[in-house]
Amino acid sequence: MVLLKRIKIVFFNREMLKNLIKKNLRSYYVNSLLGISWAIIIPLILMFVLSFIFQNILKIEIENFPLYVLSGLIPFMFFASSLTQAANSLVENIYLLRQFNLPKEIIPLSIIITNFLNFLLGFLVLIPIFVLSNPRILLSLSFLFFIIPIFSIFVMGISLFFSALNVFFRDLSHLLGVLIMFFFWITPIFYKEEMIPTQYRWIIDFNPLSIYINLFRNILLNGRVREFKFISFSLLWAGLFFFIGYYFFLRTESNFLKRI
Repeated sequence: MVLLKRIKIVFFNREMLKNLIKKNLRSYYVNSLLGISWAIIIPLILMFVLSFIFQNILKIEIENFPLYVLSGLIPFMFFASSLTQAANSLVENIYLLRQFNLPKEIIPLSIIITNFLNFLLGFLVLIPIFVLSNPRILLSLSFLFFIIPIFSIFVMGISLFFSALNVFFRDLSHLLGVLIMFFFWITPIFYKEEMIPTQYRWIIDFNPLSIYINLFRNILLNGRVREFKFISFSLLWAGLFFFIGYYFFLRTESNFLKRI
């Protein structure tokens, strides 16, 4: 009930949220020659770099490897950028907390939604590449309208949690880069789960990002929706992280101004 009531308050302050999102977008791309095109260019550059390293140097043999990497990079970059920027958002926008009476979660939420818009734009522009590679995926693309919101709720929950935690432990912002890099390597973005030795495969299984990456990849590369148990786990992780992250945020917000 508390969460629902707070969500309603955020909705009533939606104009403030919209203004912050516009401000974020302007700050990202002002004086940038290519502007919002970077949402597409960066994952493509990373795809080519990783493809060159793992195909030509490390000799990893995965069919259609560049698109295999790209299908995992796009959602991972949304996760990484949202988490990193949201974690610092309260500290960097202390003047807003002091000058305006607003629900404090609007600040990290504006960051997450801004990154979501970048993610969505890049995703929509790059989808034709996957369709050209395998036209059969057109039959299952509509399922992305189900997966993307679930993944976004997961990202929102974990980002809210770290945005609140960073107020009390400032060193966290320095550790996040290492944490995100750790998740990058234990998430099957540029390798298959079968390549992991059996005794270490539990690490992949307990990594919630693996579920979401595989859901995206199955649709974009194979035109298939994974089994019901994977969809159930994706819903479970999203609901769990959103509840924990938002609840922790609300429980600690009364001390934000004292600690910043």
